[in-house]
Amino acid sequence: MSRVDPRHWRDRAIEALTLAAGMDDDFVRRQLVQIALCYDRIAKQAAADANPSIGDNEITPPLRKTPLSRSS
Repeated sequence: MSRVDPRHWRDRAIEALTLAAGMDDDFVRRQLVQIALCYDRIAKQAAADANPSIGDNEITPPLRKTPLSRSS
């Protein structure tokens, strides 16, 4: 998969969110969520570069923008 393929970056975002969900440390969890949001922005930009005629929301749904909370 190409590094300019939006799916590559979307997969990285999902991976970071998956890691965040398993973290006990709030700081680390928030950092991983921020990393996921950055990957999501890269995915959206890659998708827009690949097909500028398609609107951003039609390509990739937004990631959840709130930090993951751990339920006890």
